[in-house]
Amino acid sequence: MLLAVDGDLSGDVWGAVVGQDMEIVLRSSPFEGDGPLEVQVLEDGAPAKFVKVEAIQRLGQKNEPRIHAARTSTSGAVSFDLDPGRWVIRATTAESTGDNTWHSHWAAYSLFIPEAS
Repeated sequence: MLLAVDGDLSGDVWGAVVGQDMEIVLRSSPFEGDGPLEVQVLEDGAPAKFVKVEAIQRLGQKNEPRIHAARTSTSGAVSFDLDPGRWVIRATTAESTGDNTWHSHWAAYSLFIPEAS
């Protein structure tokens, strides 16, 4: 989860690679700029190609989901135009290992995009 403490938006911890089996890495700051949020998905340290990625925001009293979905490029990259608010970005891969057995990796990244000042 990504949090800004006491309004301090400096630093680039948001883009850190931590070495999980599957991870979502932000390639642009969610705190700066008006452009899309650039994301890269890594699996075993390498770009995860053609993986479905979803950015999900819950809205309203009924908590209705607002979902943006895209597939990563050959470099594991994808971008989303996200409005201010709380978001979860998630990705999953699965491959058959035979005998009705599957090997899956899951990753999620929670963040809050502040209103432009």
